Order: sequence, then structure tokens, then C-alpha cells
Amino acid sequence: MIENGAPFKLIYGYGGSSEIMAAFDRGETDGTRRCGPGTVPRLYPEWIEQGRMVPIFYSKKPYNDEWLARLGHSGPLPSFRDLPGLTFDPAQAEGLELNLLVTELSRVFVMPEDVPADVTQYWQSAFDQIVVDATFIEQLTIAGYEEAYGYGRAEDIQDIIERVQSASQETRDVALGLSGVGNLTVN
Repeated sequence: MIENGAPFKLIYGYGGSSEIMAAFDRGETDGTRRCGPGTVPRLYPEWIEQGRMVPIFYSKKPYNDEWLARLGHSGPLPSFRDLPGLTFDPAQAEGLELNLLVTELSRVFVMPEDVPADVTQYWQSAFDQIVVDATFIEQLTIAGYEEAYGYGRAEDIQDIIERVQSASQETRDVALGLSGVGNLTVN
């Protein structure tokens, strides 16, 4: 992000939201994107009381006004894409959008490609029913994952996979670089 004019850099290597938030709490990072109403009150409620959460932008979708007010923020919050001085060439912008799209796949289950079609269809149907089940969603909300729990219907997940596959190599390279994975080899 620094290369594109942003006043911050991405740091990779933490093993998920809890570790990222713990690193912020220890002062290892100056900021975090893991600051939603489903995680902060549950894991670090003192951040709110201490005024440690100072919203500066959003990455995927705007936070609701009630959450922002609880953090002491009023007025609109810009998308990081609109930060002054931040620039993207068309390939970078496309790669960024692809990277953000792929984050929707955070809870994906896969099977080997040689699984019989009827078995695949059975499991896709079962998961499709679960991810829209009111009790399942209620339990996610209780656990603090209502914002973006990352489970999706098979059709939605397949659409994302196909969009990644159909993207140009340059776009996939940008998205992969933003993910922190670096070089990825698939056997």
C-alpha cells in the first residue's frame, strides 16, 4: 500500500483475527482492520472504553452509524479507495477487487475432484441449507460472527472461483500479492 501512496503498510504472518487483534493490543501494529462490532466488544471491550478505536476508513462495506457513534465517530467514513493520494492503475484496481472478493471464501470446504457427483451434490445441498438457516445465523450472531461469517452457498462460492480463474494472470498476481501469500504453487 505504501507503493500506492497509502501511509501504512500491510503486515502478514498473523494467524487470523484473534492474533491480529492481540498484536494491535501489544502495540506491534499501529492499526487493524479487525475492529468490527462483532469482534471488538467480545475480545477487547476495553478498546472502546479507552478510545483506542479511531475509525479512519472502511475496506469492503461501511460500518453502521450506531457502531461508529459508539466509537466516538460522527459523519461519513471514506472507503480506503478514496483516501487522498492513494492511486491504483487499472490492473491494481482489478487485483484489489479480486482480493476483496476472495475474502468472501474464508469458510470454504472442499472435496477431492474425483468425488462422485451425487455425493458432491448431497453435501452442497446440505451446506446450502445450513448457511441460510435462522438458528445457524442466530448462533453466529451470538458468537460475534454476524458481520461476515464467510460461509456461502455452493453457487456463490463457485461463482467467485470462476471469476478468479477467468481473471488475467496480471490481475491474479496482484490479488495474490495483496493476500500476503506471495508465490503460490498448486500441485
